[in-house]
Amino acid sequence: MTSSKNLVRLGSILALGLSAFSPAHAQVTISSRDMFNQIGQYYRAYANKGSVSVSGKLGVAGGPQVWDFTSGPSDQVYRFDYVAATDGDHGADFPNAKFAERKTEEANGTRNWLYLEQVPGVGRKVYGFYDADANPNKPSVKFSEPIVDFPEIINYKDTWTTSTSYQIDIATFSEPDPEDPTAPPEEVSISAVFKVTSTFSVDAHGLVNLPNPNIGFGEALRVNELVQYDVEVDLFGDGQFQPVTQQFSRNYYWLRSGYGIVAQVNSREQSTAPPDNFTTATSFIRLFETNRSGVPGERPVAGITGLKITVTSGRILINWDKANAGLYRVEYTTNPGQNDSWSKLGETKEPFLLDSISNSTTARFYRVVGVAN
Repeated sequence: MTSSKNLVRLGSILALGLSAFSPAHAQVTISSRDMFNQIGQYYRAYANKGSVSVSGKLGVAGGPQVWDFTSGPSDQVYRFDYVAATDGDHGADFPNAKFAERKTEEANGTRNWLYLEQVPGVGRKVYGFYDADANPNKPSVKFSEPIVDFPEIINYKDTWTTSTSYQIDIATFSEPDPEDPTAPPEEVSISAVFKVTSTFSVDAHGLVNLPNPNIGFGEALRVNELVQYDVEVDLFGDGQFQPVTQQFSRNYYWLRSGYGIVAQVNSREQSTAPPDNFTTATSFIRLFETNRSGVPGERPVAGITGLKITVTSGRILINWDKANAGLYRVEYTTNPGQNDSWSKLGETKEPFLLDSISNSTTARFYRVVGVAN
């Protein structure tokens, strides 16, 4: 049976070639309305300072399972505020950003900004960041190409990849003028270019429990991100960049219905890809306070009606009555009695979708989910 807490309301389900089945369990769907992307929203999170053990905390791929984050590091508190892109007077370096995520370390007041845009039908677009610790001489770091780190609709088993690059100064030194020893030395910066490729996989689902009992537990997806850094350095300050190293890190994000990113764990950087079950993290962040209501972001979508299947020359037309949904997801399975057996066929803004199963003798079941209004 479908949980009443799920973000979506399932529409009619039809089978091609079979007439009876048992409903399958559906995992939570996370949409842009669950994420923090409105100016004025905020959350506070416990965090660690330095390395921390996460042995037994990460869980495993699959589900359902429970992640207990009620205990963990609390030596730092971060506050994340969602503010206008002009906040802090750095937004001019990111003219396309519509808002920013401002992170404040409450112990010392240090702040940095992540510059963002929520693009309908696409997801959260990231243009770059401002961080004086990462790049003291030029704190505004602009991505060569913006990335979409979290798509508008996220489901269990979804995958996506992002790629961009950025340049920072890693050292400065003084170089005397060989023609005039009395002249003031020239400041020369050694720069590095980071080419960054991230592969995301929504590899687990279940319940996540948070430190504040008033927030408690709720349905969540785990996103597993493997990051590859290819680093090139201008060793002599002459604009010629040479490859020097390749590093990897692994990050986990827990996305919860109604609350967005509620926990994050980051591995150490190393020369090979960290294992999925790494035991020591450089960062472990757990949400404990927010002005979000926790109500799932999707407004109720009326049940899908009028679902109809037409087969012509190995092509299948699936259509249904238009509902108050701005986006529909069509799913299929060949074994509706097995948990986690539904796969996404496609998403559409129109009340129809085509499928093709030429030369296949396996019966398919279809269902349509309204996922956004």
